Amino acid sequence: MASEQVFTNAFFQVGTKDLSAFITDITLNLASESLDATTMGAGYRKHKGGVLDYSFDVSFMYDRSTSGPTNALYSVLGTTSCVEFRPINACTSVNNPSYSAVVTLETLPLGGSFGTLLKTTAKFNGFSCLQMASSS
Repeated sequence: MASEQVFTNAFFQVGTKDLSAFITDITLNLASESLDATTMGAGYRKHKGGVLDYSFDVSFMYDRSTSGPTNALYSVLGTTSCVEFRPINACTSVNNPSYSAVVTLETLPLGGSFGTLLKTTAKFNGFSCLQMASSS
């Protein structure tokens, strides 16, 4: 039987800075290159998995206070940083794995639509292997 879960309390840390309280959306994107291994005479294309890749898309409420994400992230833009992500802001377990890696903060756009709360969405690209741990 499936165990549905409401996504309401993720954990995300950049370096030693816990930015969880400012997050509105977070996505861990896991991917693999798809390499064409088709040879003559094949009726269908044959795809082979290639190099793995990952990234994080994280939206934050705009906050330039010393505890907010904007100042913390601006200082690491274009550099590498350690990150940790857990779907639930609780201890790591089999049902709540921790994903950690070294990433590069690629973009930090700022903006929005008239009358909405100001947000920034950061794009972190993988720099090292993504590690998944299921115990603390």
